[in-house]
Amino acid sequence: LRYALFFDTVYSEKVMRELRFDNNTIRHVNQIISCGLNILEFYDGRKRKHKARKLLRDYDYCDIVDAISYAKVHGKHVNVCDYLRTALEEVYSNKDECYKINHLKVNGNDAIACGFTGKNCGAILSYLLEMVITERISNNRDDLLEEMRYMKEHEV
Repeated sequence: LRYALFFDTVYSEKVMRELRFDNNTIRHVNQIISCGLNILEFYDGRKRKHKARKLLRDYDYCDIVDAISYAKVHGKHVNVCDYLRTALEEVYSNKDECYKINHLKVNGNDAIACGFTGKNCGAILSYLLEMVITERISNNRDDLLEEMRYMKEHEV
């Protein structure tokens, strides 16, 4: 977190490489900066769980917590950071929340059984995850299979 605050620039990776930081530190700092910038897009309180799920999909929990601190230190949207931190803890602590593909009640075998092949299996699972994250469909096996069949029939 300290490095992220110090290297708060577009060129952080280049500077850190020139200073011979290890790859893990560079990755971690870049994740914090990227996530911190992503947090600033969070405004709508009604969709705070959606945002928390999307952040958990894209970043590690620890990186998000550091990024929230990073955004607060920069004095940007302190209330937003507090709301997001609450939503993040709520989503992360709930074992029934779905924010990763492996949390879906269906898997690649189900996609293959519905007639999808190759990269389309991953694409349909990513689409279903986005639908579940934004609460347009529930993470229920029957609903997800029905959506898969609909997608296959209509070649969407």
